[in-house]
Amino acid sequence: METKNTEDNTKRNLCIFLFVLFFLLSIICLSIWVKTKESYISEQVRVEADEAKKTIKALQSNIWDLNPDVDVDTSKLDKIVLKRNICIIGMIIGVIGIIICCIILCSKPNKTKQLPTKSQSNNSSIQSSLQELEQLYKNSLITQEEYMNKREEIIERL
Repeated sequence: METKNTEDNTKRNLCIFLFVLFFLLSIICLSIWVKTKESYISEQVRVEADEAKKTIKALQSNIWDLNPDVDVDTSKLDKIVLKRNICIIGMIIGVIGIIICCIILCSKPNKTKQLPTKSQSNNSSIQSSLQELEQLYKNSLITQEEYMNKREEIIERL
C-alpha cells in the first residue's frame, strides 16, 4: 500500500514538473512572438520601401519597361516569419501539455480493489464447509453423529 502512495506521489510530482515546464515554454514563446511582431512590422515596412525604391529606379531608367525585374532581399523578413511560426507551434504544444497535466492532476486516483481480509475469507470457507457437510448428511453419506461432531469442529474455528 505504501509503494502505491509513493508511486502516486512520484507521478503527481512529475506531472507538476511537466506543467511548470509547459507553462514556461508557453510564456517564453509568447514573449519571443511579441518581440518579433515589432521586428516583423519594421522589417516589412523596410522591405516594401526598398521594393518601391527599386521599382521607381527601374521605371526611371527604362520608362517603356512595364514589367521591371525587381530583386528585393526578403531573407531577414523570412527569418522573422519562421521564428514567429516556431513560437506559435511552441505555444500550442505548451497549452496542450498544460491541459493534459491539469486533466491528470485533477483526476481522482484509481481505487484498487481491496482483497478480502482474513476474517472474510475464513467466514466464506467455513460457510462452504458447513454447506458441504450438510450435503453429505442429506445424501446419507455420513451419520447424524458424524455430522454433529464435524459441525461443532467447524464452528469452533470461528
